[in-house]
Amino acid sequence: MMTPILRTALLAAALACPSLLRAQSCTLAPADRAWIQSALDGWQHASGESLRQGARPLPWIVLFDTACAWHLNPAADAGLAATSETFRFDGNDVPVRSLVHQGKVWIPNGDTVPAQGLAFAAPRGDRGETFFVMALVPVWKRDPRNASDPDPEQLFHAVFVHEMTHTLQVAAVGRVLDRLSARDTLPADMTDDLIQNRFGERDGFRAAYEAERDLLFAAATATDNATARTLARRALDAARARRARFFTGPDSVYGAVEDIFLAMEGPAQWAAYRVMQRRADLSVGDQDVLARLRRGGRWWSQDEGLALFLVIDKLLPGWQSRVLSREPASVWALLDEATR
Repeated sequence: MMTPILRTALLAAALACPSLLRAQSCTLAPADRAWIQSALDGWQHASGESLRQGARPLPWIVLFDTACAWHLNPAADAGLAATSETFRFDGNDVPVRSLVHQGKVWIPNGDTVPAQGLAFAAPRGDRGETFFVMALVPVWKRDPRNASDPDPEQLFHAVFVHEMTHTLQVAAVGRVLDRLSARDTLPADMTDDLIQNRFGERDGFRAAYEAERDLLFAAATATDNATARTLARRALDAARARRARFFTGPDSVYGAVEDIFLAMEGPAQWAAYRVMQRRADLSVGDQDVLARLRRGGRWWSQDEGLALFLVIDKLLPGWQSRVLSREPASVWALLDEATR
């Protein structure tokens, strides 16, 4: 579920498929076909109703099983085989093409990825276009860590929405990273686990992070806004103290890096939470949905990011246009505004 953050300087999209990936006949299993349409329906609701993005076209989407990949809304000159599969999004037909992958899935930047459980969004070329790649549910089920999940179809609907949210963010994040790298040396391992990996074992960091995260979740679930603001202000003060203590000297760049990942992962997790809420059985409460999405809080930027945007959405409605924009707002500035 983790998203590699790829720079805008990646290769321009290679639109001709490698000859070794010869197009053959591919057929979707009925369950996978139904899941894809349901995922598209979920994204239409999430992007329009939750993220307030209006009628945005789909990016180039690559979905794959153990044998074939299906390219939804690919570039017209991509050279992919026509297929009889049909899907709908926002009242329109979605162009679909297929490709046998032989264990290596060709993706729109000209590279290949292994046919295993993965999902990520990335830039395509230098014109602000994006693409999204994700394994279908049967591929994820081959991983023992997912085999026992009680409702994998619902869980991976949330993954789909999470990564599709990133397609709205990749171009802006690339510009922020470009500016940051012009004045600071960025680490090579720029993933959303960077802060967790770099600082998680430093004395006092984990305890400080967990304290502010727990305050944020308490604010998010508070029954009245006054209590929520009080708890969120305490979380903000704690976060400022942590950042002032650890992000100094040679590590000062990590303050900006943390901001980037929280601003990416927070809205994506929040949108995933909203779609899981919407699809949950009536007998399942919000706390159960939240616990299932958090999966033990293993990924810090996703977990604190979710807490931040649950609070921001509660106290500062209309944040979407400020975060999903060409110049994304700081999450800490939004939280400061929300608690005043």
